[in-house]
Amino acid sequence: MKTISVIDPLTGNKLHEISAHSKVEVGLKFQAGRDAQVAWANRPAKERARIANRIAGLLVEREEQILNLLQRETGKAKSHAFEELTGALGAVAYYAKTVAGLMRRKRVRAGVPFMISAFVEPAPWVWLESLRPGTIHLP
Repeated sequence: MKTISVIDPLTGNKLHEISAHSKVEVGLKFQAGRDAQVAWANRPAKERARIANRIAGLLVEREEQILNLLQRETGKAKSHAFEELTGALGAVAYYAKTVAGLMRRKRVRAGVPFMISAFVEPAPWVWLESLRPGTIHLP
């Protein structure tokens, strides 16, 4: 499989490699997400809330690691990396608190969410969209 080098914008040094995928491979991953969507859509709201709370806990637990990664991969100042992390944490906490009410209102088939970024997978905030009914994150 082909890879892409992730470069530290400050030093120019290679940090690590990430996988590069062909159009066919991306299509297969989307299909796998569509196939898995049925099971995810049937998860109870309490289970989705529990998952969101676990993600929030991991964001807090791994705060320093995430901040360092954001800084190294993007060249952001620590304060800007912190803003990004707290934004993700706020969104996860919101979904954990409101997912049950959102699911009661109506069931939505929202497609397959994704995020294209320079971040090492799994970027914690890409899971947020998966908490909505009828969606799933593609690992």
